[in-house]
Amino acid sequence: MRHRSLGLNFQGFGRAVFRSCILKNRCPAQTLVDEFALVYRFLNNGNQLVDIKLKAWVRWQRKHFCTTPKQPHFIGQLTYFRAVFICFQQRRVIVWDQRYDRPDYLFGTRPAEFLVQQAKVLSARSTILCVADGEGRNSVYLAELGHAVTAFDASQIGVEKARKLALQRTVDVEFNLSGVEDWNWSQQYEAVVGIFIQFAPPQLRQSMLSKMIEAVRPGGLLLLHGYAPRQVKYGTGGPPNAENMYTVELMQKTFADLEILRLEDYDANIDEGEGHSGISALVDLIARKPDQQS
Repeated sequence: MRHRSLGLNFQGFGRAVFRSCILKNRCPAQTLVDEFALVYRFLNNGNQLVDIKLKAWVRWQRKHFCTTPKQPHFIGQLTYFRAVFICFQQRRVIVWDQRYDRPDYLFGTRPAEFLVQQAKVLSARSTILCVADGEGRNSVYLAELGHAVTAFDASQIGVEKARKLALQRTVDVEFNLSGVEDWNWSQQYEAVVGIFIQFAPPQLRQSMLSKMIEAVRPGGLLLLHGYAPRQVKYGTGGPPNAENMYTVELMQKTFADLEILRLEDYDANIDEGEGHSGISALVDLIARKPDQQS
């Protein structure tokens, strides 16, 4: 059975999850291992499950699996939701592993020009978190400036190459293998940096930006650099999804509780490896988190 609007074979996946979760009456936590196995099996077979729209998926599985008892069905609902989430997450990891699996660096080893120009706003020896840091070009640069840098990325290959770059530059960076959904955002830093992190669709992006704000210490800085929607027409880097891009209005709304020090939308030529090259539509944000009120 295929879902016509999505063009995917739901029967095999749905039946496997159904057996794992509902018929065996396991709790959601116990089924996560099964879900991971199922997701990898489908991804390795080239099934584009990542393209599933969650609402369509939920509507479909409700239609076909609403005959079970209440509690097992509730467990099944949670499992379906989690399985789709895991699938999206893991598919993204696989894509980035494939992009980074090359002898050179996809985005080069030089830091983003934005970071070079704006690093002066950082206090000396700041504690800094680099979000979705990829192959490490930005975190390594900040470490070279004397900052205490923590960085994470979901791509194991990206993190390995970042560690290699740090070793070549003889600097210390605390690299971590983690996605934005799994990172422990409770630790705060004097600055949080996000450079071209526009893999995230709008809902995930808003959650991620909110978490980034939480990770900034009172009085600390948030630095964000990415593409504007017209970048899709330029085609010189970034995803082909205009909804993933930044606008001035979005930045103003998202960071309304912060003091915005710089917010600019502009075009510029950038040369940052094969991944970012040519005229680009850019948006910069630098914002300060207010000090805690006494």
